[in-house]
Amino acid sequence: MHICYYIHNYPLWKSGGVGTFVRTIGKKMTEYGIEVSVIVADGASNDSKIIDNGVEVYRLKESKWITGKFIPNSICLHRKIKEINEKRPIDILETTEDGLAFFSGKTNYMKVIRMHGGHHYLSILFGKKVSKWKAFKEMMSLKKADYLCAVSYTVAQYTKEYVNLKRPVEVLYNPVDTMAFKREGALASRTSNSKLVFIGSIYDKKGIVELILAMHRVIEEVPEARLFIYGRDIAMRRNSLTYMQFLKGLMDDSLKTKIFFMGEIPHSEIPKVLSKGQICVLPSKIEALPIAWLEAMAVGVPLIGGDIPSGREIIESGRNGILADPNDPDDLAGKIIFLLKNPDEGAKLASQALKDIQEKFALEKIVNDNIGFYAGILNRKMVKDPNIVGAGTLTFKSIIF
Repeated sequence: MHICYYIHNYPLWKSGGVGTFVRTIGKKMTEYGIEVSVIVADGASNDSKIIDNGVEVYRLKESKWITGKFIPNSICLHRKIKEINEKRPIDILETTEDGLAFFSGKTNYMKVIRMHGGHHYLSILFGKKVSKWKAFKEMMSLKKADYLCAVSYTVAQYTKEYVNLKRPVEVLYNPVDTMAFKREGALASRTSNSKLVFIGSIYDKKGIVELILAMHRVIEEVPEARLFIYGRDIAMRRNSLTYMQFLKGLMDDSLKTKIFFMGEIPHSEIPKVLSKGQICVLPSKIEALPIAWLEAMAVGVPLIGGDIPSGREIIESGRNGILADPNDPDDLAGKIIFLLKNPDEGAKLASQALKDIQEKFALEKIVNDNIGFYAGILNRKMVKDPNIVGAGTLTFKSIIF
């Protein structure tokens, strides 16, 4: 089986949930004997190819055209797909909501769209105006897919509603690699260090503005509390500032020695950073199915997330984490203060979260689910090998067309 992914970010060059998903699942699928290729269109200045943990990754050069660059970019993409397909026939090509917009004609491979939260979903839920051009591309693309899947029930349901989609959508959750993301040291060693950790792109959708505002009250009640912010700074559209510059303007002298902007870090360093925190605070206002939440839970740090529809598919507030209103700094502050003052409660939440991660989101399980999905598309049968020990481990016994 040969799976080819076409995406717009990859962790080696640019952070993003889609790229993290593809890199995580791609590496594991190669261990099952599945060939995985990835085409990345992320604005690179030159074409390149690397082998990343057994996965062939092709990075495409972006056109220098000022307008209409989608034309040469599409030509470049199709040439690369043809090149890969001639070398080793592609069975399934998977991309995001708008990835098939400029495909035409029949192909010898099946085309799959995985909904990671496209333009309709993000714009409407976040209260932004829908771009006619982006909406057109998304609608055209969805029509050309042979099969559809989504990373959460929330994304599937809202997208189907927004674009009046009548076709079935398979839900396949994002995975977390529990071998890479695991607890470092005993949980008790960090349950009362008053260190808060935020990891993610620094912009309004992540609830970072409300988190900064919440810290005023947090510091008043827990003076030793500190917030460490890790992530890529994003430029603001309405002025010449970046979000980090804007956020620093919201901080008075009392916060300037309590809040630290640490910059973007390699994905491999995230477990170490999370392990040093008492609480991970990720008050997102909109997500598809946040991988960062899964990673925090897998490491064993208590998580406060935004009370949003997709977040409720991961966290049952008060059982395996806490959900706070991402638009209400006071509610967010109250939840943070509660966990800072009650580390035993945080430890209970973290313990249950670890169990839930293993049951629902562990990489081994999610990879098996995806292989089954792909095999079903190709009308192939997968069977469990009784000689392999391990929950849900699959192997190829036969290929039946």
